[in-house]
Amino acid sequence: MEKQNLVAMQDADLEGQHEEEQHRIVKVPSSLCYSVFTTLCCCTPIGIVAMLMSLLSQESASSGKYEKATRRAQLSRKMSHLAVLCGFLLYVLVVAEVIVIFVVYMPMFQRSVAANLGEIPSGESGIMQSGQGNYN
Repeated sequence: MEKQNLVAMQDADLEGQHEEEQHRIVKVPSSLCYSVFTTLCCCTPIGIVAMLMSLLSQESASSGKYEKATRRAQLSRKMSHLAVLCGFLLYVLVVAEVIVIFVVYMPMFQRSVAANLGEIPSGESGIMQSGQGNYN
């Protein structure tokens, strides 16, 4: 009798574990916050794709397609990384352009303005006036 009760208890434990596995929800990290951040602050077109993949990942996870959800979550993360990289490169290029404008073109502009205002004789401005060519 004891042996029969022990077997019944073991079977009940196995059935309970099987039901827990069926009802267990696997959480797939979708990185939605990261993709929203990259959409707003880095590179909008790539960030939108990352956000869509993140939402699709959540949808796949809720329907029980965990492998598909994991692949989409990984793709979303990769797209977000790419958006951060593109945004960083864009900011570096803009800063470099501003530096070039102020270092290279501002002195030429200042000399031109000074020459037009009469502060520098026109021959020293570095800008040729009309009719001042050396035509041989």
